[in-house]
Amino acid sequence: MFIGNRIIVALTFFLAPILTPGAATSASLEPAKETKVLTIFAASSVGPAIEEIADGFGRQTNLKVRISIASSAALARQIEKGAPADIFISADRRWIRYLQDRGRLSDRNVSPVATNRLVVAALVERATTEQGAARALLEHPDAWIAIGDPALSPLGAYTMEALRAMKIEAQLSRRLAFAADARATMAFLQTGGAPLAILYESDARSVHDLGIVARLDPSLHRPIVYFAAAISDGGQILAFLDHLTRPAAQRVLAARGFGPATAESGQE
Repeated sequence: MFIGNRIIVALTFFLAPILTPGAATSASLEPAKETKVLTIFAASSVGPAIEEIADGFGRQTNLKVRISIASSAALARQIEKGAPADIFISADRRWIRYLQDRGRLSDRNVSPVATNRLVVAALVERATTEQGAARALLEHPDAWIAIGDPALSPLGAYTMEALRAMKIEAQLSRRLAFAADARATMAFLQTGGAPLAILYESDARSVHDLGIVARLDPSLHRPIVYFAAAISDGGQILAFLDHLTRPAAQRVLAARGFGPATAESGQE
């Protein structure tokens, strides 16, 4: 759908629960004393990693885990309206603060769990050599560039900050194809809707048919930090938040292209 000079790509994953049954008990985590469901809302870019981590956690604790994946903005607004989430994992701390400002969660039990960076990506046959980001984006003046919609996704917000810092936003404005979230941006590139896309590095590395053309300087935008927050109380909720920072979960995130987070990550 054309709106002005933009394309809005309405691909996203709204409240698509994935049920992960637990089976075994680990000595390192206290087993659930009764059957319950842990509901996690996760930003689309980190969703597959959280599914893998939650699967292991569920088996260790004999806990059922349900995961809904969409953009951080969409999930935050669903939680604001009363969606039954226990944990929210956002790609931008601003959506954590959005819920704090509306009384939906406190500043307690909020932890940084991963970091990421932006890259210019193309189908692998086009991504022959890496180059400077500005050059990669400007060298084909008629080609569409898929990016996250800054009004709907942290990916888009980080991208626009970087384009403004590089002073090329105006030159690219008529070539930007906006997608609803990070996964939709990647899908737009994969299906041939645009020859280039600005993606999270973790997404660009997650599929074999994509290659990295350029890496954006992280100093061009706010640090990309994923935060996990407890929406409701409960021992297993806090145990999962703690689990996300432990070596096993961090290995899953690293294998999927995410960087480690520290206590100082994302401080603005």
